[in-house]
Amino acid sequence: TEDMYLILAEAYAHKTDGIKTAVGYLNTLREVKFRAQDFETTGRLDPEDFNQQTLLETIWTERRREFCFEEQRWFDLTGSSTLQKDDPRYVLQIPQKELNVNPEIGANPR
Repeated sequence: TEDMYLILAEAYAHKTDGIKTAVGYLNTLREVKFRAQDFETTGRLDPEDFNQQTLLETIWTERRREFCFEEQRWFDLTGSSTLQKDDPRYVLQIPQKELNVNPEIGANPR
């Protein structure tokens, strides 16, 4: 449900006359995240506070908060990058906990 509210909010934010509707969807999403008295004082968003760009940035920030531990962020990232052959970024770092137990293995290069 949260994803649909964010998708609708972003779609309306891209329209020239959709800011009020987009903020309405954000408020619907945010309302359940706050206590009732806190939502009215600090949680409710006002359409007059946004232009198209600031609203889109707010939606993207809200999306990061909503899906921070759900592996959704991978799909939200845009752009591409290429790792060259034998690039050390292909190898994950060995956790410090493991290095503390066995310092002989050494850290992977970066």
